[in-house]
Amino acid sequence: MRLTVHRVLFLSHFAAVALVSGSIGTLFYRAAVDSIVESLRARLTTSAALISHTLDGSELDGVDSPAAVGSEVYRRTLARLRELQTTDADIAFIYVMRLDGGKVTFVADSDQSPNQGLPGQEYPEAGPTLLRGFVIACADEAITTDRWGHFLSGYAPLPNGKGRYLLGLDMRADVVERRLATVRVTAGASLLLSLALAWLLAWLVDRRLTTPVVRATAGIRGLAQSRSGQLLPLAGDDELGELTEAFNHLSERLLAIEVLTAGDPPYFQRAQVHACAPILEFRA
Repeated sequence: MRLTVHRVLFLSHFAAVALVSGSIGTLFYRAAVDSIVESLRARLTTSAALISHTLDGSELDGVDSPAAVGSEVYRRTLARLRELQTTDADIAFIYVMRLDGGKVTFVADSDQSPNQGLPGQEYPEAGPTLLRGFVIACADEAITTDRWGHFLSGYAPLPNGKGRYLLGLDMRADVVERRLATVRVTAGASLLLSLALAWLLAWLVDRRLTTPVVRATAGIRGLAQSRSGQLLPLAGDDELGELTEAFNHLSERLLAIEVLTAGDPPYFQRAQVHACAPILEFRA
């Protein structure tokens, strides 16, 4: 492809503006995504800490096997978890877990499907963040996956649990994705607008710089064909304006020479051009 000055100016300005706007947009997008994830993590951490204070870990020592599902403590705890789950549509599950000898097991699980975690059932997918939840309120840094699905979870230790019990909250990944989708749509629209503005700015700059040059080029070609006296519109008070003024000055001088030498033989025309040069210079 032949890279003319026109193309170089347009592409260089478009690329520069698009690169700058795209880089800034990417930074804002990443900041917005991080902000949303951090706000959800803070929400889960706070909710888990608040809900955990409605339970007493010292009452749950006997809920350690499937046989305990008929106990009053288990039924009361499960009813409490399911009641709390209905207060927030974004929460998929609320559960209580026990840490015993490095093994994590369920105590109670609000899940009402056949996959409900029963007392004493081991949870082998426990990660570092969940284990930290037996000591301090915290939340996963990213979406995790287990047999129940994809979630962003928060954890908090139970009062009087002596570091053996925690309460967990699972927020479904689609809730997180919906929040992030809004940011993606906004970021995409901003990127398209930035590209449109970059194209417009590049076109205006290209038009401002190349139009006077194109006109001057056409004018010089006209002078070569003895079409003197034509004037170009002024292009401003910058270097391009000076180029236009210089061309107009040259065209007027050539026209004056043609008028003075009109009707004379070629030999005398050449002589009169040399003779009139001081007069033309004085008139100019």
